[in-house]
Amino acid sequence: SGIYIAPSFGGSGLVFNALWSKRFPIIDFLGEFEETVSSLGGIHVHMLNHEVFGDKVVAKGVHGEDLTAKDLTKYLVNNGKLYGDYYEIFKKSEPFFQHAPAQPDVPSLIIYNSVIPTIEGIDLTGNKVLFGTGDGMVNTEGPKYACDHWAQTKCYDLKSANPIDNHLSMLYRDSLNQYIIDFLN
Repeated sequence: SGIYIAPSFGGSGLVFNALWSKRFPIIDFLGEFEETVSSLGGIHVHMLNHEVFGDKVVAKGVHGEDLTAKDLTKYLVNNGKLYGDYYEIFKKSEPFFQHAPAQPDVPSLIIYNSVIPTIEGIDLTGNKVLFGTGDGMVNTEGPKYACDHWAQTKCYDLKSANPIDNHLSMLYRDSLNQYIIDFLN
């Protein structure tokens, strides 16, 4: 069996913001790190998934144009945010976010949270973030997609606004650990 805890199947809206601003998600107060942010495949791989987000508008361009997940890469390239070797590195991650996540061949459990406000994109006309739902880092759409499309999959949405139920610390909840043990048994 497989257990996915706060999986980034659909990506994170934090990534487009990071590639646009050249600041690391969560620790953006440290300032710009153009070369580092632009070259980290570990950030790129979490771009919003094209199939999972479909035609949903996830960002607004500098002239107010609607942008979907499929538009984000081209928009970054056309606006000089991805170029040269950075774009070549980025392209290696594209297969992970261009196609829907594949269903595993084993029974699975997906644990996620769908209540905490989570950055989905950015409105570049006013340089303000756009929020959706998730666990504070990972948007709800990815786990929800897998829950709706995968057979042999049990899903547990925490549906919690409690700050401890965020992406980084949800496993601190004893009841969640018991749920995992029960699934394994």
